[in-house]
Amino acid sequence: MMAFGITSIPNTPVDVFPNFAPPQVEVQTESLGLSTSDVESLVTTPLELALNGLPGMDDMRSTSVPQLSDIVMVFKPGTDLLHDRQLVQERLATVRPTLPKWASPR
Repeated sequence: MMAFGITSIPNTPVDVFPNFAPPQVEVQTESLGLSTSDVESLVTTPLELALNGLPGMDDMRSTSVPQLSDIVMVFKPGTDLLHDRQLVQERLATVRPTLPKWASPR
């Protein structure tokens, strides 16, 4: 039994750094010259409303600080990250015209 185990070790596939984190998409929006409350009301809230309800999204967290809005969307494990990013880009395209001209989501 030990001989079989030792001979099978070189052929055993091992992932050195497995990915345990669920897929995440982050949207940061610079809003130069705005205070925290202005960023929240003019940028973060409209973006949250547009991004809410994406298929496969498990959780959405947002932070507003002076001149920056940060939204992190956590998707269910097993979803395709590229597809999730595409869905976020499509929603951002619909809400971008309603944002202040100086706000630029990335």
